[in-house]
Amino acid sequence: MNIDIDRPIFIVGPHRSGTTLLYRLLSRHPDVGYFNRFNRRIPSLPRLAHILTNLVGRDNPMEAQPVWDRFKRCDTDVMDADDVIPRERDWFRRLVGQVLKQRGAKRFLAKYPRLSLRLSWLDAIFPGALFIHMTRDWRAVVNSTVRRKIKREQRGGGWFGVHIPGWRDLEGISHEVAAARQFRVVTQTLEQAATHFEGRFFQVCYEALCSDVAATLRRLAEQCDLPWYSGFSSTLPTELKSANYKWREQFDESVLESIHEENRAFFLRYERD
Repeated sequence: MNIDIDRPIFIVGPHRSGTTLLYRLLSRHPDVGYFNRFNRRIPSLPRLAHILTNLVGRDNPMEAQPVWDRFKRCDTDVMDADDVIPRERDWFRRLVGQVLKQRGAKRFLAKYPRLSLRLSWLDAIFPGALFIHMTRDWRAVVNSTVRRKIKREQRGGGWFGVHIPGWRDLEGISHEVAAARQFRVVTQTLEQAATHFEGRFFQVCYEALCSDVAATLRRLAEQCDLPWYSGFSSTLPTELKSANYKWREQFDESVLESIHEENRAFFLRYERD
């Protein structure tokens, strides 16, 4: 199916790395279209989803997990170009094309951390796609992940985070170590992808975004070939409060050292403050 979709943009990175923050800010751009809660609930009916959106009057960008996992067949989140079936590729392209048409948007934007292990799969469906890797101090990511895991357990359990290869083996170890391994595997996968998708793979630092929102997004908009409109920039906060301080209050130093021992050089590269 020949549906023209101009360089869709995918925000990737470990859970709790700031991907949602970036998604919400970038979705304010007038040229950008995205999935909302109605696309998530009724993905096969984008026109109805748009009608319902207008009726309700609320239109927030959503991860839309059921959309991206619709044809997932593996126990992990790993998918590559060989997993793409033509009819499934056409389904995704038809849906995104219709969402852009209904919204009158030129570029599609999505965010879903589990897509971090599916970049070649995405590229096979959307040739020329752009990827934005959200990076953040790993200690803040792990600490936030642990808090979310604990909350999920209190509500009945269930896995939280990217299903990395061997993820079931992580259920018997501490939350902190499990979250650190998730962070490492996802991040190393994206580091390798950066060389493969040269010119189409960009990084955004959570800490830099918080300290200077406009400058960070302006650079990103230029990389993604999104015009910098004054109306868009006026919607942006001048700065955001970083939540990185929380790991210092909640992280046990002995656990920090045990994680360092697994791959000290890697983790030191992602310590920001």
